[in-house]
Amino acid sequence: MIPDDRRSLLSILDLDREALTDLVDRGLALTREFPGHRARTARTRRGDRFAGKLVGLVFTKPSTRTRTSFFWAVTHLGGSCIVYDGGGLQLGNGESLEDTAMALSRHLDAAVVRTDGPPAELETLRRAADGMPIINALCHREHPTQAIADLVTIKSEFPSFSGVHALYVGLPCNTMNSLVLASALAGLRLTVLNPAPGGDDEWLREAVARIDTGRVIRFAGRWQDVETPVDVVYTTRWESMGHAPAFEGWRELRAEFALDEARIARLLSPRGIVLHDLPATRGGEVTDAVLDGPRSRIRAQAFNKGISAVVALERALAD
Repeated sequence: MIPDDRRSLLSILDLDREALTDLVDRGLALTREFPGHRARTARTRRGDRFAGKLVGLVFTKPSTRTRTSFFWAVTHLGGSCIVYDGGGLQLGNGESLEDTAMALSRHLDAAVVRTDGPPAELETLRRAADGMPIINALCHREHPTQAIADLVTIKSEFPSFSGVHALYVGLPCNTMNSLVLASALAGLRLTVLNPAPGGDDEWLREAVARIDTGRVIRFAGRWQDVETPVDVVYTTRWESMGHAPAFEGWRELRAEFALDEARIARLLSPRGIVLHDLPATRGGEVTDAVLDGPRSRIRAQAFNKGISAVVALERALAD
């Protein structure tokens, strides 16, 4: 049984290696119930694991995959949802985060929260929620359920993380941060190719230094610093949450690090795959030919967002 104060998932750092491995392996087992990575192909009937549970989806920022994934996860397993958008709460009228969390916790069994704000907002909600679990559906710093979905997708292709080399190409963002932390905990070798001026967040490097006992994380700034071949190439949109990078010449720099068919052919091992968390700027960080090509696993990755939602909710709502 998970203690009440451990059921929230605000950061990958809320997990240890065993807990993360359990979530990924549970997710991997669930994927086998859905041929073709489509919810409507389920081999099993809708379950009742979340019967009687009421989950709030608090999304103050736009979301396609994450909001749909959590709504599906709750309802597929017999629970109910209330969906709040940015204008649906009294926060916009000056109510405090503390009073909001207290009020929601009187009725909800868990809250899934997306905000473009700092992680301190989620920590405030967790402290004031009187034991109601809070799941981070993205904040400015991290996107933990995305990282779980990513590891499930990778492990669907490779029997073990041992011997697998992944490459992240792009700017620092919440998706990158959670992927780095999850890879460090899981023992997945990951090279982070970040061409941005100023390098990576010092917070991230300090966190990696604490948990990367296997020394699997490496930071780089140039293509020539990447050891090839790699088994996974992962990129993300440079305009994270709709915000353009805060330095001049970023479009030209993006073009130098974009993934096209020629670059993918040089980078990937024979079994190698391409990942993107979406939304993508097609023709920006990646071409149509790569995103829709035979190496791409964006369909499985998008479906596995629902799988990661299920396992995060199972942890939060466990009896």
